[in-house]
Amino acid sequence: IDPEFQGKGWGTYFLKEILKEATHQDYAMLEVREDNHKAIHIYEKLGFKKVGVRPRYYQNGASAILMKKELKPVAHHSPGSSLLEKQHQ
Repeated sequence: IDPEFQGKGWGTYFLKEILKEATHQDYAMLEVREDNHKAIHIYEKLGFKKVGVRPRYYQNGASAILMKKELKPVAHHSPGSSLLEKQHQ
């Protein structure tokens, strides 16, 4: 987002719109510079979790934080759940 428009909610708006359109995806990934605390806070508010780091990723030596957001529910099966499913079919 152009500096003139930062802090006005445009970045959050655009990211929410992109995520709404990603219905065919299981998850979204992004990279953010480790010292961009405002962006990290926004991404965390939108449900992104830190999942990794790319050391010295940027030309100035700063690292990138990898963030991920699940877009579809992750199925959690307990032991024996497939057996229960088969019994009810």
